[in-house]
Amino acid sequence: MKFTVSRALLAHGLKIANTVLDKKDKEPGYDQILFAVKNGQLALSGFSRSAGTRYILPVLSHDGEGVFTLPANRIVPLVREFAGGEITFDVVSHAVLLTNGSSSFVSLRLSDKKDFLAFPKIVPLYSFRVPFDILRDTLLRVLPFASTAKGGGPFRNVLFDLEYVDESSVRLDIVATDTVGLARGRVMIDNSFDLLLSEETPSRRILCDRDLILDLLQLLSSDTRHSATLPVTIDVNERYIEISWGEIRFYARVAAATFPDYNAVFTLPRTETSLTFSGSDFAASLRRLAIVSSDETPGESVFSFKVLDKDSGLCLESESTEVGSASEIIPCTHSTVVDLKLNFRYIQLVAELGKNSELTMKTLLCENDPTIWGFSDLPGLSLIVMPVAEELAG
Repeated sequence: MKFTVSRALLAHGLKIANTVLDKKDKEPGYDQILFAVKNGQLALSGFSRSAGTRYILPVLSHDGEGVFTLPANRIVPLVREFAGGEITFDVVSHAVLLTNGSSSFVSLRLSDKKDFLAFPKIVPLYSFRVPFDILRDTLLRVLPFASTAKGGGPFRNVLFDLEYVDESSVRLDIVATDTVGLARGRVMIDNSFDLLLSEETPSRRILCDRDLILDLLQLLSSDTRHSATLPVTIDVNERYIEISWGEIRFYARVAAATFPDYNAVFTLPRTETSLTFSGSDFAASLRRLAIVSSDETPGESVFSFKVLDKDSGLCLESESTEVGSASEIIPCTHSTVVDLKLNFRYIQLVAELGKNSELTMKTLLCENDPTIWGFSDLPGLSLIVMPVAEELAG
C-alpha cells in the first residue's frame, strides 16, 4: 500500500491523536498511533485505557487500503521536522518507507500490536449539541475547581447535568468541585429529538474524569480552522461519551461514581447580603497582596475581607509569618458589615475571571449561619461558592 498526504494536515492530525496517549503506560499499543486508509481518507487514532481520539484527513493519492501502527515518539517529531508540502508512505511487509520530496527518506519498523486498538462504534442512547465557543469557555472556567487529588473519586469528575425546561429548551449545568470550592457554568441548549428529554424524563447526568475533559479541551482548542459557533455533538450511552467537532472524534469512558448534590447549596434559605466592586481593582489588589503571602504554599494562603461600617470600602488583608503583612482598600457598595477569611486559590480564580467586569459577592446560607459565600454575575459562569475559613477567622 502506498499513499500521499499533506504534511501540514498530517502533523496536525498526529498532534491530536497523540493527545490522549498515556506516556507512563508501558502496555504495548498505548504508545502507538493507528493509521487506517479507507475510502480516500486517512484516519489517525490514539488510545489510552479510558479514552481515545481520531482525526480524519484526505489522502492526496493512494493505491490501496490498510491499517498499521507506528510509535508516537518516532512518527510525531519526525513529521514535525520534515520540510515540504507532502509526505508519501510506502507500506511493505515489516516497515513503512517515508519520503518527503527528494530530500528525506526514512524507514520505520511496523508494530505488530494493533489487534486491540480500535475506535469503538458508539451507539448513542441520546445526543445533544452545544456551540463550540460556549462549551470551550465554560469548561475553561469550571475545570480549575475539579479536584486534582490522586486516587480518583467523585470529586475528580466533571458533571454534565441536563434538565428539561420546556419542549424547545434544556438547561445544561457543567459543575466541578473539590469539596471546598464549587463552580457551576449554566448553558441553555436546544431540546432536540435526539436528547429525548420531557416532563416524563426530565433530566440526565454524565460524569467524566477531569483529566479526560482536559484532554478534550486541548483537542477543541487546537483546531482553529472551524467556526467557533460550529456545534459540538455529544453522543452518550451507558459506557461512553463521544464528542465530535469537524474532523475530530473523542471518546471517554463515563465515570461510574456518584456526584454530590450541588443544587442543595443553591436552594438553602438565605438573605441577600452582598458586596459589589470593580473586578479590575480587585485583581490588581490581589496581585500585590499575593507577594506578601506564604512562598511555600501560596494556594493555601488565607485572605481577609472586611467591611467594618457603612461608610468604609472593602479592606483586603494578607499576612505571612515568613514575609510580613499587607492591606488594601477598594471602593465597594455593600448591604452589610463583613468580616471573612477566604482561601486565596479561589479568590485568585475569581479575580482572573472577573477582572474586566463588576463583581458581586453574596451570602449563600441563611442569616444565622453565613458560612458560605459566592461570586455571581461572572462572565460565562453562573456561580462560584466557597466556605469561610472558620478555623482561621478567629
